[in-house]
Amino acid sequence: MKSKDFVVALWGLDRDEDFVQSGVQGNASFDSVRGVELDIPMGCLLDRELVKGVNFIGTDPITAPAAYGFCQNGDKITLINISTSGPGFSAPGTHKEKLQADSALVSKTSFISLNPIIKSMTIHFSGLWNWLDKCFGKVTTTLEKRQIGPTWSGTSGTWQKADIEEIPLYINESISMHLQPEFTCSGSHPSLQEFSMKSDIRLRIEFSNPELPLNDAMESWVFPIWKLFSFCMGFICSIDEILVTTTDGQCASYYLPLIGGVENPSNVQVRHMPLTYKYMTQSGIDLVAEWFNIDDGAKRAATVLIGMLDTRNISSLGSMFTAMVGAFEAISRVGEKTNDISKTEFKKMQEKVKESFDNENLRDWILQKMNNNPPASYYANALLDKLGVFAEYVIPDRARFLKDLRNTRNAYIHQTSALEKTSTLSDVELFTHAMAIKVLCYGAIMMQLGITPESILERFEDSQYASTEIYRSRSMYPLDQADKG
Repeated sequence: MKSKDFVVALWGLDRDEDFVQSGVQGNASFDSVRGVELDIPMGCLLDRELVKGVNFIGTDPITAPAAYGFCQNGDKITLINISTSGPGFSAPGTHKEKLQADSALVSKTSFISLNPIIKSMTIHFSGLWNWLDKCFGKVTTTLEKRQIGPTWSGTSGTWQKADIEEIPLYINESISMHLQPEFTCSGSHPSLQEFSMKSDIRLRIEFSNPELPLNDAMESWVFPIWKLFSFCMGFICSIDEILVTTTDGQCASYYLPLIGGVENPSNVQVRHMPLTYKYMTQSGIDLVAEWFNIDDGAKRAATVLIGMLDTRNISSLGSMFTAMVGAFEAISRVGEKTNDISKTEFKKMQEKVKESFDNENLRDWILQKMNNNPPASYYANALLDKLGVFAEYVIPDRARFLKDLRNTRNAYIHQTSALEKTSTLSDVELFTHAMAIKVLCYGAIMMQLGITPESILERFEDSQYASTEIYRSRSMYPLDQADKG
């Protein structure tokens, strides 16, 4: 979210406080990294309670459920879950204090209660307009033919309110999600020297049955749809603004620290989005409904995968590889058997072992070695089988890829001495191998959304998403000429 310095305010711990008489002046601010902060330059808002007239200094922070700020411009700020290490002193000896908060709700009408019941939310995601790729107006330029060549004759633009409607994205008995167009018109006045019309898209969520507390709405709907947008765009989009409307009709801006995303997608990122809105509508697959009903294993894999979309912020190649392996193993188990044999048969085998060995140490050793779970190689092969032509395209030599996956996975997960051997993948090879896993995971999650392997391959070819990663993977795992024959 974008940083914000709020207007100076008078602060108190009670929303009904007489701020003019007893409020403490302070400056609140929001930063996507530091979160919500309140700086009291002169005074103290939150201090430890005296015990028999003595103020005991402890290591635990001083906390309060909320602080309320009445701003100079009339805004009313609710800071949620505030904490401080306590007041300090500034020359010539007055108190000063710095407090932190989990989040902030800012309204122009009244103080918003903690975790309010929400009627609707409007959220601005970066890149959403590019993902939709829809024009809501019409601009026409007329040229005249002349001997010197075509010359400009006139330009006209038309935007009609009747032609602009919210686009339904997802609707069920509990909520509705719509893509809401918005327009910003600017130009000099009264003599028009410059004119511009900017269109954008916001996501509007309305809750009906039941209306939800804000925290539940974020966890159940906002964060999952944010992940879906990031997955479809191929990069972590940013949440730039959240507006909420409570059931009693109060409107507020919501500020909370979130994982940073791409605020201004580049032309390259826009061109190479793997799953656009246009594809979603043409494919006939309700990707949003499929996303909200996806298997838990696929959810875990998607969460890891989305976190790895921006490799610029990854400082450890080994950590990135182990994370991608975790995603690969999670998605590979989806829809597969969890036991080699039935639990009843396995229990009989254990009883047989107990009856057959008198040596207790040997018996316990054998029982510890007995395992009814299919090996990781079974799940990996099963996933590649299901991915079909897509897996064949990304890693032509499956056998060598799986061998590298098994050996490198074991070395990094268990941190064995194999990491020191020359047979271990080099850093360049490890990065290429990890990116191949990432692409396969992407395809596997798309398959869980109802897209066929053939269509997955077509989407990657048409969008050219991860084209460099796929090229390097194919170069690292080519089929030998003998195998081709």
